[in-house]
Amino acid sequence: MYRPRAIGLSLCLLATPATAQQAIQRCIGAEVRSIDVSTETGRDWPLNVVPEMEVLPQTSAAPNGVVSMIVAYGPILASGMDSRDIKTKVVCTGRGFRLEATIVRFAEADVLKNVLWRPRIELTVFPRQAEVVVQTVWKMRMTDRKELDHARTPPYPEQRYPITVTRIVGRRIEKQ
Repeated sequence: MYRPRAIGLSLCLLATPATAQQAIQRCIGAEVRSIDVSTETGRDWPLNVVPEMEVLPQTSAAPNGVVSMIVAYGPILASGMDSRDIKTKVVCTGRGFRLEATIVRFAEADVLKNVLWRPRIELTVFPRQAEVVVQTVWKMRMTDRKELDHARTPPYPEQRYPITVTRIVGRRIEKQ
């Protein structure tokens, strides 16, 4: 017997995209629910700016409990030298997780057309223990996949790679 409604419903269920409630990576200490990579441009960053991580105020809007928003800011880069397509990977560790972010530097850089920018990665995290150790590791490689151990974006000083930034995220304990 032909049932077009049942088939249509089945296809809709199969085509439903992942929701924000599904974890990208489940680790012992936390679940990473989303990763959003963007860029900041047009700022006049000081010459001593370094990659950093910011933990935004927690919210309890999630049905499972407290949500932490973590923002990882990368090194200053240049549009004529570096790809804005930052590859990310989440790896579980014993006390939390590590976000690996890989930048690709072009083999033939056009230094004259450089527009400075900085990668910004926003993570939605559900801590599963009182303290979660979060690391961001910034790596740089060439288009031929060769990893770089140092690089420079003029006028900024040379940086050693990989660059590791570590933060401890604490879960807010609700009073009962």
